[in-house]
Amino acid sequence: MAVEENVDPEKVAAWEPESTKMPDAGRVMYRIDTTLEPPIRTSVLCGRCGNLDWIDGVKPKTHSCNSCSTLLWESEEE
Repeated sequence: MAVEENVDPEKVAAWEPESTKMPDAGRVMYRIDTTLEPPIRTSVLCGRCGNLDWIDGVKPKTHSCNSCSTLLWESEEE
């Protein structure tokens, strides 16, 4: 791993996962990545269509893909 002082913060902030489809495994697959440093942002990759959605903040309790409208998850926790 690179020493933290050698990491370009702008390059880290600009990172995003590759938009790609994932095989259904009995249900739709998705990938979630959340930044640990402010500004906190969450990316959600829909495995069904390969669309990448960005959300300000942490993982929401429910999310449907903005492109294909597939419900990716719904949490019953409050």
